Amino acid sequence: MGGNRAVARKRLIALSVAAAVVLAACAPASHPDPVTVRIDTSRLGRTVPRSFLGLSTEWDSVEPYTGPAGHRSAGLRALLAPLAAATGGLALRVGGDTADQAWWDPRGRPRPPTVLQDVTPATLGDIAWLARVLRGPVTLDLNLAIGDPGNARALAQAAAHRLPRGSLDTLEIGNEPDLYTRARRWRVPGHLHVRVRKRISYGPADYRRGALRYLGVLSAPPQPAPRLAIAGLNPHAGEQGALGDEETTIIGPAIATLRAGGIDASGPWPPDTMFTAAARARYDAAICMYHDQALIPLKTLDMNHGVNVTLGLPIVRTSPDHGTAYDIAGKGIADPSSLIAAIRLAARLAHARG
Repeated sequence: MGGNRAVARKRLIALSVAAAVVLAACAPASHPDPVTVRIDTSRLGRTVPRSFLGLSTEWDSVEPYTGPAGHRSAGLRALLAPLAAATGGLALRVGGDTADQAWWDPRGRPRPPTVLQDVTPATLGDIAWLARVLRGPVTLDLNLAIGDPGNARALAQAAAHRLPRGSLDTLEIGNEPDLYTRARRWRVPGHLHVRVRKRISYGPADYRRGALRYLGVLSAPPQPAPRLAIAGLNPHAGEQGALGDEETTIIGPAIATLRAGGIDASGPWPPDTMFTAAARARYDAAICMYHDQALIPLKTLDMNHGVNVTLGLPIVRTSPDHGTAYDIAGKGIADPSSLIAAIRLAARLAHARG
């Protein structure tokens, strides 16, 4: 053992001397001040753990390194595979400076101003190939700038499914080169860690709120994708154009686009039969074309517990799903069930948002 330490010490000294020679050779000849390098052989540097060794790359650099599917880089494999074999596996980290510039599979949505890079299934395929070559843990950096934890969760779930089993170890929230918080690793279901960071435009309180919001969404148990039933506009969903062509020219193509994007959407459903008990068992949510098409069956099925929810707002907004009933105001006979249901749903939605 003592001989091995001596050899290691000599190798480290030799490497230090070599580094000093390289630094001296690279210094500009016209530099007015000489550069002096001192080597203290009595105090060796800290031992770097094997888990520290690996490859760190940006989201937009993955494919240029790996090459596309079917044309992988033989040179990169030849470089990394022996290192991975010799060390027992190398870590892979993807993100850093491009973390807040990349998002998951936008499916045609307009890009937020900060997004420059789309993360697609092909991107995850490239990362999976790298992970198999490196044979170590994988860290992925998630976009905090767009304030969309749902998008981050979708990326994390897709990565966990696409990467080699058990390789996804850590999710980082936010951009790399900005000021760090104290490094704290959060453990979430599935033995996955979440390491949080903050953007330079954030104060500590702002970052804490954003990071905890992401953490809440990322830590939530996975939910099955909802089954969406989309109603037709015309009677009997148009009868193949006999009663109107909106189903074939607008609604049907839109459903096809949703399904191509991985959304479980079906239809167009005939509006007069899609709310029977047997039909409702086949979907989780109905999307209707206009007010009465949705609210007549809703209020018929459960007038006293219906809730109105406004989607797409930065806040949670719910209300009873009926009018104000001024004719009975102040008489103490109104049924508060819908109001109570609205408050309970608002609390659930607020808790889910973190």
